[in-house]
Amino acid sequence: MNAEDAIFGTPLVAAARGGHTEVVAALLRKDEVWPDQHSQRDTPLTAAVNGGHLECARLLLDYRNKDIAQKLVATPQQSHDENCAHGHRMPSDDALTLASKRGDVELVKLLLARGADATGGREGTCDTPLTAAAANGHAACLKEILAAGANVDGVARWAGRTALVAAAESDSSDALECCEILLQGGADPNFVSTGVVGRRLGYGAVHAAAARMDSAMVKMLVAHGADPNLKTYDGDGAFNLAVWQGHLPVAEYLASL
Repeated sequence: MNAEDAIFGTPLVAAARGGHTEVVAALLRKDEVWPDQHSQRDTPLTAAVNGGHLECARLLLDYRNKDIAQKLVATPQQSHDENCAHGHRMPSDDALTLASKRGDVELVKLLLARGADATGGREGTCDTPLTAAAANGHAACLKEILAAGANVDGVARWAGRTALVAAAESDSSDALECCEILLQGGADPNFVSTGVVGRRLGYGAVHAAAARMDSAMVKMLVAHGADPNLKTYDGDGAFNLAVWQGHLPVAEYLASL
């Protein structure tokens, strides 16, 4: 029941990954099955969440042994010395961060209701639940995570950025809405990223928005207190970045301040 296959892991992990609700339910009825067992990359819960399988996740969180069910919420995927998208070693994400990256608001709600830590972002990870949602333009998930008590200025350790900087770096069509939500939630508009990974190291939100030639976002950030003269680690201001990108509207606006 708990044998591990080199590719698919245990039967429970494989069933959860595939969204096979009836199989998951049948396995969980067996006393000899260990639902908290890591297999290859995933726990059963992270496998279900990664696949967007809400009912499989619910079954695992409803497991009769509440101590084990709570452990599943807090346990990340296995690292196995894997790299993040930027090539840096990192432990893998917890279930809430995975759900936030997917933008699956129902999974986010379920995990938060079952005690998932809204702050997330264990040592070495590239994202917290909040930065994961912001970076991918998932405004509805942002609202749920903030409402659950996440620190709006929480810093993702490897990336060294807050959710506001992540939203400003994002190419998502909903990035502006995410910035607005975070600013209304009290996000620091002048935080400058400090990490070793990211699209633009040593940038604040206003730098990222100017470099992406996003006039509306630059104006929103300045209206909420962003310093247009804030410097990057390399000593560049938002005006310089807009000029280098050849974006006249942003450059003219910043020059007028």
